[in-house]
Amino acid sequence: MNPPDPFRNEIAALAGQFRWTPAPTGEIHDPGRLVLAGLGGSALAGDFLALAASGVRPVPVIRDELLPPWVGQGDTVLCVSCSGSTGETLSVWDEAGRRGADRAAVASGGSLLERARAAGAAHCSIPTGLSPRSSLGYLVRAGAALVGGAVSATLWDAAAAHLESVAAVWGASEGEAWDLAQALRGRLPLIMAMEPHLIVAARRWAGNLAENAKVPAIVLEFPEAAHNALMVFADETRNPVPVAVVTLGEPRHPAHRRRWGVIQRLLQEQGVRLNPVSLRHQDPWIEALGLAHAGDWTSVALAEIYGVDASSLSLMDRLKTRLAADG
Repeated sequence: MNPPDPFRNEIAALAGQFRWTPAPTGEIHDPGRLVLAGLGGSALAGDFLALAASGVRPVPVIRDELLPPWVGQGDTVLCVSCSGSTGETLSVWDEAGRRGADRAAVASGGSLLERARAAGAAHCSIPTGLSPRSSLGYLVRAGAALVGGAVSATLWDAAAAHLESVAAVWGASEGEAWDLAQALRGRLPLIMAMEPHLIVAARRWAGNLAENAKVPAIVLEFPEAAHNALMVFADETRNPVPVAVVTLGEPRHPAHRRRWGVIQRLLQEQGVRLNPVSLRHQDPWIEALGLAHAGDWTSVALAEIYGVDASSLSLMDRLKTRLAADG
């Protein structure tokens, strides 16, 4: 069973989203700290926005309904919720207001935009009708419009062009994504990455494998994972879970590249088959977007192999309904 064509079309439309021109109301004015808050696909958009802004300022991304104690007056909290009704993000919005922090919002509608308008806070709306995982470009562009100056217009065009080239190869019905999905079939995907931009892409892979293909996946963040997680491949392992290792990109720092090479050679000596995905781009932020998009297509191909509806979020919808009913 193929995933619904409308859902495939949503994925294919990602490049075009980066050419979309947002119309923000207001702008964030150089805060003491800029904090992004969101959950799920909205938080992943925050990760990519934080990458884009990393040359200007550090931007932590909060995935919780509670703000950390260090956020307060003089800081700005940018709440990102595709639907505008994510309970945890609305809680963060209210808490930020009580602490005297400046606030801004990105959403397609819902209570978040209503609260932003009522508070006279900077905000930007995105097109409606899409899930967070299908709205990455809209969410990133809207957030960047509020932050101001994080990404140049030429970089948006370069990102869109790179994503189009990725989709041409990975979006083919039986291309790279299909081959990799076959390697993942019946196995637990372990997504290995080193350096922040590649780790962000790996998180997108894990999120979309869960939402689209309905399979769990584990992200191994290096170099940390080299100090514990590699033991699952040790000689003394008994009754191991079948896994499929996907390595994303190549580190840019010479020390990281050396360590990455040693790790991969060691795993190969242990009989581990590596499935490398490399989509090099001169800009690490755009490279991360391209790698994430390859994961989008792989997750849909795996959904096709398993015969599941890639667009369905049934259990998540039930959880949100119960949480709403519980107040």
